[in-house]
Formats: sequence, structure tokens, C-alpha cells
Amino acid sequence: MEAFPVKTVGSGHIREIIQLQAECGLSPWSYADYRDELLRPDAIMLQCSLPDDGCIG
Repeated sequence: MEAFPVKTVGSGHIREIIQLQAECGLSPWSYADYRDELLRPDAIMLQCSLPDDGCIG
């Protein structure tokens, strides 16, 4: 079974997450929505990524 690294999301990941959101048909958030969420002290945003494929979840 392959392991997928889970990392904390930073502002540099937002564009990649927006692209993934569009591909999956999720409720749309704007760049500003994600940025504002990252600034909240109670927010936890994680991503799963692969070295060759970038953000996968």
C-alpha cells in the first residue's frame, strides 16, 4: 500500500486547491476565501500530495 504524505496547507497551495476543487465539482471557494480561512487561528487545512502530481486531495 502506497503512503501519501499529508501536509499543512499554505498560501502557496491555494491555486492548486482551487483547480482540484473545480475538477471534483466541489462548492466553489475563491482565492480570498481560502486565504481568509488560513488566517483563522482555529482553522485546520491539510493536503495530500505526491512529488510528481502535486495536490491530490
